[in-house]
Order: sequence, then C-alpha cells, then structure tokens
Amino acid sequence: MRISSTLLLLVAGCGRLGFDGIEPGDNMMNGVDPMSALAPAQCEATGSLGTPSSPDVDLAVATTPTGASLFWVAIAGGSLRGVDLGTDRIATPITTIVTGSFTESSAAYLDGHLLATGLTGSRSLVQDVPQPIAAGVEIGNFGGDHVAKSNLVHAGPDRVLATSCSDVQYHSFDASWAGMESTYSYSSPQTDHVDITQVGARALTVISTGTQCDYFVATNRSTSTTRSSQISCEGARMASDGVDQIAMLVETSGGDVALVIDATDTVSAANALPIAVGSAPRVLRFDNRYWVTYVDPTGHIVIGFLDDTGMLLTRTLTDATTTPRGYELAMFDGSPWVFAVDPGTSALYGRRLCAQ
Repeated sequence: MRISSTLLLLVAGCGRLGFDGIEPGDNMMNGVDPMSALAPAQCEATGSLGTPSSPDVDLAVATTPTGASLFWVAIAGGSLRGVDLGTDRIATPITTIVTGSFTESSAAYLDGHLLATGLTGSRSLVQDVPQPIAAGVEIGNFGGDHVAKSNLVHAGPDRVLATSCSDVQYHSFDASWAGMESTYSYSSPQTDHVDITQVGARALTVISTGTQCDYFVATNRSTSTTRSSQISCEGARMASDGVDQIAMLVETSGGDVALVIDATDTVSAANALPIAVGSAPRVLRFDNRYWVTYVDPTGHIVIGFLDDTGMLLTRTLTDATTTPRGYELAMFDGSPWVFAVDPGTSALYGRRLCAQ
C-alpha cells in the first residue's frame, strides 16, 4: 500500500468516539494529507553543532533544563561521545563519555540526572553524565542485545530502563542511583527492537520479534502485564498523552511507516495504518498534538503532526537529509526539533519545527 503522494481518508467505524475519546482496540488516526499547506514547517536551522568521525552513527538526545545533550556512537563500533547544546544554540566541544566499541546509544534526563547508555555486544553500560558534559560515571552494566532509545522512565515509584534479547528486561536504580539488573524479566523469541514510554504512573514497553509484537505494561520495576499481537513492531517508537493514550509508529514489512493511536492496554501494531513509504519513525507529544517524523526513500526527513480531527499533515524538509539511525525528534528550548547527522558532510545539525 503506497500513500506517500495521495490522500488517504479513513471512515470511522460504528461507535467511534472521535479523536479526543478512546475506543479501545481501534485506531484514532483518520488519515494522512501529504505535503499539506497546513503541515508544520521548519522555522529555524542551526549550523554544524559538531562533526562526528563517521556519518553513519546511532544518535540519542536528552532534553535537559539547560537545553539538550546529544550523544552518538558509530554504528560500526566506537566510543560514546556527545555535546551539550545550550538555548543560545552554542554546542560544547565534542566530549568522550566512555571509550569502547559501542553500536547503539540511548539517553534520558530524569530526576536531576543525565544518563547516556552505550550498547557493546550484549551489555548496556549506563553512564551518569555530569553537567556541563564530561566523562560519565558507570552506574549500570545490564544485559541485552538492544536498549530502548528512551533511556529511563518512571514505572510507579521506580526508575526503569528496558533492554531486550531473547527476553525483555527491566533494570532499575535505587535511591542512591545504584543500578539493579533484571528486576523484571520475561522470556520471548529473539528480539530485534525494544522501546519504552511512560504513561501516567505506568510504563509501556514493546518488543519486536520479527513475527510478533509483545506489549508490557509495568506498574513498578518488577510487575508487568503482558499481551501479544501477531504483527511485528519493528522500529517502533511511542509517545503518550500522559494519561492513557499512546501514539505508536512502526516500520512494516512492505517498507512503509505505519501509525496507530489507542489506549495503553489495547494499542497494537496490528491496527497501525500505513502513512508513507519510509523508515526510522519518531514521535513525541507537544502542545496537545502528536508530532511525527520519518526518513523518506531519498534520505530526506519528513515532518508532520495530527490535527484535531486525527488527520496527519506532513511535509518534506528539502534541506535535511540523514540516515535512519542518525537522527532524533526531541524537545529543545520549548519546541520540537529534529537533530541529525548529514550523511555527506558528517555535520550534526538541528531544525526547529513550528505549527503554521
């Protein structure tokens, strides 16, 4: 199904409550309008914020009280490095957080701590990073072949980090920020992706196994309910309205990006509707809207948000190219931004997104 250049209009089913209501087990997205005049636009661009040694990186971004911290590793393997970006748009010099041969990165700012994680082999090394940015202090060394890009969220009273391998695991941090491995573990087929988001007092985790998607709703570091759907959720990214609603973007086996919006306990990749040909979906919640991005087949970043009717309005950024793992959508200085590494120049840059 290809809808990247045509308008898809979906007719609401019987009893649909509308975009502001939740009808469990459904999809509250109503369609997509590509290259809409009402879509969000780029309203600010930064120059180079630094130049990673390779254009093929795995990027992670954490929003902080002073701006944002950006971290990356070379996908081929390398040290975890990063910069602080202030609201004055000035980035610090590139700093090595921890040396090693890392292939995935993740980051978060939570409860006054900036954490950055590098995945090496089947271990995730969690660093407590000073501010201003400097070399990190290891506070966790956890198992798993994949680590959630959102490094750390609350699940009830606990701070949890999700990894996956042939299982999904929660790892947590106590009051003194000492890491505790495998405070929750659930066996599964071999995974290819994991993501986690906080939803009110709970946390929702999804893992993709290639043939199915498993969903875990955690109330604390050791308690979670589990369900599955027979549709994978490869590359899944999620955002929440903070109450009980989830927007989840996934990559489909046919090369599309698909979107579903539903309640925490019923959201499913099986109900996701294709929105475009592309990869590397990202999503966040800002200004009572879900903002989404993905990378089109030419390497350009496509941006969009859902309007009040549930219609997704999108626009391609003609001056922003990247690789699927070389960019992120994040909050910075009170607005949604995309931060990305240019595949031609290796320059790290930013683009602020605004409603029209």
